[in-house]
Amino acid sequence: MRALRVKRRSLSNVLRSLVLPIVVLTVACSAPIPGSIVDVVSEPDQTDFPRPTKWTVIAYIAADNELEPYAEYELTRLANVVLDPEIAVVLLVDRGGSSGERASTRLYAAFSDEHGTNPPVRIGSLCLGVPEDADVKLNTGDGATLASFVSCAKKAYPAEKYLLYLWGYGMRPHASAARTVGYSDTFGLGLDARTIRRALAHEPVSVVAFDGPRTALIEVAYELRRTAPVLLAAQNSVAANGWPLAALLTAMSDTAMGIDDVASAAVHAREGATHHSLSIIRTDGVERVHDALNEISSEAYAAISTNAVRSLVRTSLFQHPDAMYSRPGELDLDLGAVGRVMTDCGIVAGERITELTAALGAAVLHGPVEQTPQLSGLSVHLIGVDEFGYAAPHDAAYFVGDSPVDTESFFATSAWVPHYPTGPGLLYRLWYEALP
Repeated sequence: MRALRVKRRSLSNVLRSLVLPIVVLTVACSAPIPGSIVDVVSEPDQTDFPRPTKWTVIAYIAADNELEPYAEYELTRLANVVLDPEIAVVLLVDRGGSSGERASTRLYAAFSDEHGTNPPVRIGSLCLGVPEDADVKLNTGDGATLASFVSCAKKAYPAEKYLLYLWGYGMRPHASAARTVGYSDTFGLGLDARTIRRALAHEPVSVVAFDGPRTALIEVAYELRRTAPVLLAAQNSVAANGWPLAALLTAMSDTAMGIDDVASAAVHAREGATHHSLSIIRTDGVERVHDALNEISSEAYAAISTNAVRSLVRTSLFQHPDAMYSRPGELDLDLGAVGRVMTDCGIVAGERITELTAALGAAVLHGPVEQTPQLSGLSVHLIGVDEFGYAAPHDAAYFVGDSPVDTESFFATSAWVPHYPTGPGLLYRLWYEALP
């Protein structure tokens, strides 16, 4: 039996005298949005709609936490970007009050203008319950807030394509982790991949771009595989100020503005601004990666029948320098490295590894290149790590059948994840099962 431990003013006034296209999100909401904070109370005036653009960037900046100063810096940099006329930017910025601003949730918009700059201008939305000239507080860790914001933004600023930019913390491959993207100190909640998927179920976008670290996970990609054609996500850690939105917008303005064009430009902008790489993940290839990992996991599970073999595999996965990314409290494995370890240990047939490699090559169009060229661009969670770097028990939510809430889609059919209470699952055999 396993020993499981459960882990538990500023820009609002900037350059208001400039003649800028200020459009209130309110006009776009002609019907109540399911799960919205405040129902619509007025009919839209169709003449107030802005003209369609090629792209609307929907930025969800949850900064009611220790990242708040970086959000202020983000907005300051945005004022100096020369936007393409075919790009509109809508921002939800949530603050906790540590930067000198009131604890509040505010909306901003930015467009190209005749002066060549685009300072974000404060706007309001009855649809979302956010006035232009008064402060309210929304829970950015609630999927209903994200769903309503995306819906209102798409209606108010229609475009051919939409990019959802999720700023802040990264993701973790289990539902109980709190400090994930969208995390609010006020409400004590963050968004997991399942909540993001549900929030976007009726409001699909072209690209979901994660600003934070440890987001290029098969668990996350599999959950969002029907949400957007492309995910932009990082395997590695990032600086506290994250991925500059200004760099992304500048890069977008210099492309032909197709989905692949924007994704490639975003990756190179990220590398130039932060020296960290993004992965371009085509979600239509994620199921193939998932299936290939399942085949390897099942074959390895059957081959590991003694403690000696298990120790060899576990040591190789846990300590191999090319096989892991160590973060505070977490350990992920590059999926390409998983294949190499299984090959080196002689427990998985070569054709299984070949299929995983091919699946990764088709799904991940760009992975880490300069610092870590051996990595595939997509990771899988291995195990928690304690403060001394030793293996710690998995979170309860990472066990299939041991969580009181719905688990993410990856767990339902995974041969990698441990099953409660007696297996199967490769990780159950590697870490918890008694073997001869």
